[in-house]
Amino acid sequence: MAALRSAILGDMLEGMRAHAARSLLIFGAVTLGAFALTVLLSVSHGLELRTDALVRQLGERTFVVLGDKFPSTGPALRLQPDMASMLRADMGNIDTSVVRNDVATVPGFPEPVQVIATDERLAGVRGWKLTAGRFLDQGDVVHAERELVVAESLSQAWNLQVRDIFTLGRTPFTIVGIVATPQSSLEAQVLARDIVVPDHSVFVPYSVEPDWIAGGSSAPVGVDAIYVQSREQVDISGALASVTNLLSQAGLSTAHLQWVTPASLSVGLKRLKDMVVVTAGGVAVLSMLLGGITLASLMLANVRDRVVEIGLRRAFGARSRDIVQLFILEALCITLAASVLGSAIAVVVLLLAGPLPLPASPDAYSVLVPLGFGLGLGALSAWWPARLAARIQPAQALRSA
Repeated sequence: MAALRSAILGDMLEGMRAHAARSLLIFGAVTLGAFALTVLLSVSHGLELRTDALVRQLGERTFVVLGDKFPSTGPALRLQPDMASMLRADMGNIDTSVVRNDVATVPGFPEPVQVIATDERLAGVRGWKLTAGRFLDQGDVVHAERELVVAESLSQAWNLQVRDIFTLGRTPFTIVGIVATPQSSLEAQVLARDIVVPDHSVFVPYSVEPDWIAGGSSAPVGVDAIYVQSREQVDISGALASVTNLLSQAGLSTAHLQWVTPASLSVGLKRLKDMVVVTAGGVAVLSMLLGGITLASLMLANVRDRVVEIGLRRAFGARSRDIVQLFILEALCITLAASVLGSAIAVVVLLLAGPLPLPASPDAYSVLVPLGFGLGLGALSAWWPARLAARIQPAQALRSA
C-alpha cells in the first residue's frame, strides 16, 4: 500500500511537471470555483441568521401597517396617530406605536439624519434598550415638547450626550436619551427597508411641528406606519383581518395599505438568496466545470503520453482496476488540493475582511460542500480517461514504443 501511494504521488507530480500549463489551469479553475462556492454558501447561511435576527427584532407577535406616504387622492388616505389609539381600544390586549420617517440636515454636521417622529410606545414595542437617559414619554407627545432621543450609533459617531442641544431645521431639541437600535445594513434594507432604523437616526414626538421638512407647516399630515404588537400568541392572519376591518371603518382606503410580517421577511430572504445564487452560484459552477473539462482533457493527454508505462504495468501484473484507481486518485489529489485551498482562502478572507455588503457566516456546511463537489468533479472527469487507460494491453504498448 505504501508503494502504491508513493507511485501515485510520483505519477501526479510527474504529470503536473510535464503539463504545467494545463495543471495550473485545472488547479486555478477548481480553486476559484471552490472559493466562489464557499462564499456563496457562507452568504446564504449569513442571510438566514440575519433574517432570524430581523424576525426577532420585529417580534413573532408584531406586524407593521404601512400607509401610502404620497397618496394621489389626498391626505385622507394617510394613516393617522388616532388610528393607533382606536386599534388599542377596540382590539384589546395589543399595544401600538406610530412612526413617520423624515430626513433633515443638522447645522454643524456633515451628513443628514433620519428623523423618526413617534410616540412614547415605540421602544417598548420594538424591544429596544436604553443606554442613557430615557425614551420619549406621554408628556412629550401631548405637549409637543422639544425632546429628542438619539440612536446609539449616531451618539458614538458624533459624540452626542444626554442634555446636549441638537437642532433640526430651526428648532433646537434637548437630547433626553440614547437608545440601542439594531444596526442598519444592506440586507436589512432589502429584506425590511420599511422598518429598518438607519444608523444616523433621532426620535422626536410626532406632535412637534416638522419645520425641518421643506414647506414647514404644509408638510404632509399623518404617519407612515403603525406597529401592532399582541401581548399574547395570536394568529397573524386573523389579527391582520381585524386591523383591516377597523381601519376601513375609520374611513381609510385599505387598498393602499401594505404589511410587514415575519412571513414577508422570509419572502424577502428567499428573493435575496435567489439573486445571490444566480450570480455567485453561476461563477462557482462555471469555474468548477471549466476545471473538470480541463482535467478530463489532461487525463486523456496523460493516457496517450503514458501508453508504454501503462503497458509495462499491465505486463508486470497490474489489473485493469489498478490502472483505473491510479488515474482517478491522481485526479482526486489535484481537485482535493485545489478545493481545500479555495475554501481556506474564502474562509480567511471572510473572517478577516471588514463589514461586507451582505452578511457572510462560514460554517462546516459551506466548507464541506465545495470539498465534496471538488472530489466528485475529479472522479467524474477522470472516469472515462481511466477506463481508456485500463484497456491498454502490453502488446499495444510495445507497438507504441
